[in-house]
Amino acid sequence: MPPKTKKTKERILDAAMHIVRKDGIDAVTAKSLAKKLKCSTQPIYWVFDTIENLKNEIIAESSKVYNDYILRDTDENRFRAIGLNYLTFAIEEKNLFKLLFMSDRGKEKNIFSLSIDDNEDEIVNIVIKQSNLTYDKAYEVYLDLWVFTHGIASLIVSGMSTFSNEQVSKMMTDIYLGLVERMKKTV
Repeated sequence: MPPKTKKTKERILDAAMHIVRKDGIDAVTAKSLAKKLKCSTQPIYWVFDTIENLKNEIIAESSKVYNDYILRDTDENRFRAIGLNYLTFAIEEKNLFKLLFMSDRGKEKNIFSLSIDDNEDEIVNIVIKQSNLTYDKAYEVYLDLWVFTHGIASLIVSGMSTFSNEQVSKMMTDIYLGLVERMKKTV
């Protein structure tokens, strides 16, 4: 049994998250983490066995941070708030956004076979409540708007473009209303 370490799993994960937020997932190495924790690499390996195990924990922790952003209520329109919260996450947590949505961590899946969001059913039910669409049509609205919102977020995170909150809100509202109207007209 390895000696008891003063570097707990939580402390190591917190330090790793700090590195990811600042420099991205590729910056997390045993050496960089040991430097941040002011220790040798041994406690890191005692707790996580491998850096890959640590990175899996980082992904899980990043998902929790993401879900906290998504579930914030900042708008009277819950569906729009979720989209704006997604963009806020991208702006405020660029490296976590890149890890979760712009990396090959889910490489074996594609966007149409992937459950995009842990909150997917809740979000689709909000669309149903607001639009009176069937589940399938509401899901299509959700998916189309998610792809649109992800595109805006990716442009922001990559530094390709910036948008004001007002511009984003107007674009998302226009797309949402257009999608709902289109769905209501389809049989």
